[in-house]
Order: sequence, then C-alpha cells, then structure tokens
Amino acid sequence: MRKLTFAIIVLCAAPASASLISGRLSTADGSLLGTGIWAQADPPTYIVWSVEDVGSAWHYTYTVQVTRQSISHFILETSTTFTSSNCWDLSWNGSAVLGLFKANSGNPNMPQNLYGMKFTPTSASGPVTIDFYSDRPPMWGDAYIKAARTHCWACRCRPGT
Repeated sequence: MRKLTFAIIVLCAAPASASLISGRLSTADGSLLGTGIWAQADPPTYIVWSVEDVGSAWHYTYTVQVTRQSISHFILETSTTFTSSNCWDLSWNGSAVLGLFKANSGNPNMPQNLYGMKFTPTSASGPVTIDFYSDRPPMWGDAYIKAARTHCWACRCRPGT
C-alpha cells in the first residue's frame, strides 16, 4: 500500500485560526487511497468533515461513505491527552471507544498504532455520519476506515500537538 500525503482535521489542544474548517478526501481524486474495491474511484470512498468554532466549544461533523461494503469501524486520531470528558453530545448510530488501537490487530495495513476514538456502527449501509462537540480545537491527524477485507488510511501531513 502506498504512503499518502494529505491531512484530515482531528482533535488536539492547539488553537485553530478559522471559525469553520472543512474538507474532503476521496478515492475519486486520489486524495484518499485504499485497498481492494476501495482503491477504485467509481463509486468513490470518501471522508468529509467540518469543524466549527461555536464559542466555548467546537462542533465536529464527519461523514464517511464507502464503496460496496459496510464499515466495520472508523478510527479518528486525537491527541493523547484527549479524554471522554472532552467530547459530548455525540450523535451517531453505534458505539464509540477512546483508546490506543494497534496496527494490524484488527486493523490490517494501518502503518502505526493510533490513539483516538474508534467508531463502530450498528448498521453501516449508506454514508455514516458522526457529530459531536468538544472543548478541543482541531489539529492535523490520521484516520483509518475498515470493512471486511478493505481498508483506507489517511496520514497527516504535519504532526499534531
């Protein structure tokens, strides 16, 4: 699997400069690379995010759409000081666990261990949307998506703090 050179917004303790940050990574334009059928551009696999400064908190929304398979889980990197008290009003159909997730331990082709939030959907047909608030502003970080035998990995361009 090739190394990727793009970023996704995740959580940390460093302030951000914009009040709304958004982006999209997709297999259609090569900004998101995967294995198996997720390596194909049609129909594309993608991650879309928006992070909005709402005064005393940040509002995060992530949408993940995969090609022809259901999502097994989605890991979103956070800073290692992030705790469950830094996240509230989670709107999402499934379970969420915060911790250190090991490469190749149920996460094939994930190039390194990843500390963050692991989202496991109850039902993953169609796009999966994760919505929550946090007192932590965004940072650059990594994301990992897994289905039965298909994976996507998003690597950070610059380190988080």
